Amino acid sequence: MNHVSLRELAISFYVLAGIYSLLIIFPFVQLIRIARVGQPICKPTTQKTFLVLLLFTAAFRTSFFLIVPLTNGNATFNITNFSNPLLTILDDFGCLVFFTTFTLLILFWAEITLLARNRRTVYSRRVRPLYFCMVAFVYIVQFAIWATILSVHRGDHDLSDLDKMDNIFYSIVSVVAAFGFGYFGGNLYRMLKNNPIESTGRKHKLREVLNITVICTVCFVGRAILYAVLTFEPKLDVNPVTVAAYYFISEIFPAFIVLFVLRKLPPTKPAHVYPEVHAPLLNK
Repeated sequence: MNHVSLRELAISFYVLAGIYSLLIIFPFVQLIRIARVGQPICKPTTQKTFLVLLLFTAAFRTSFFLIVPLTNGNATFNITNFSNPLLTILDDFGCLVFFTTFTLLILFWAEITLLARNRRTVYSRRVRPLYFCMVAFVYIVQFAIWATILSVHRGDHDLSDLDKMDNIFYSIVSVVAAFGFGYFGGNLYRMLKNNPIESTGRKHKLREVLNITVICTVCFVGRAILYAVLTFEPKLDVNPVTVAAYYFISEIFPAFIVLFVLRKLPPTKPAHVYPEVHAPLLNK
């Protein structure tokens, strides 16, 4: 890895911390708005779960990027690798929470398409359990990798092979998530497009689904490619600008886009059609 100025790297981290701190405000305000229209916060819905997880992700990333510069140069960084195993784990944890947050979109899109086709049993008995099993599997494998990293680090062994394993695993997870976005987002888009019922919000909903599908698919494909490339080409130049650009493009930008889509409040009365096709994207 090409070493960069610690001062420049610290500045880029503080800038990222500032942007993530702004990201905290939007889901928090949206949760308050939802509570004010009569939707109880304690009653879980896909939208509220998404907002809470995104708020937590933003708060965690803010704290993380404020802490890293305080290591006083004891933790070099090249996006996929910290010399300090603890910081590696914290960065991975942020990626996992972000992954969990955004894959809720996949679950919701699958629910809409299956219920619209009168396949509620397929969703409740197959798709939903499979989703949670896959997420649990990702966390179990990641925890095992972290435990191995910590145990090997105590023995002062080389961590390069474990870093590669960690990066390849997250690259594979990102590819699977990208496939889920493309497949279920594409199915929902086609279903809405072929829906014979015309409404004032139909075209707007089509644009929402298409934009979110494209952005999330490209985001996770890009993460997968970057992790794979940096795993096998560790000497690529990484500077403060590329570090900030990576987190902005892969996490901050898609988060703001989805929050913009979710700015519309859920209806105060439940609709009697299949799950909210003409309502906000996650209002379920």
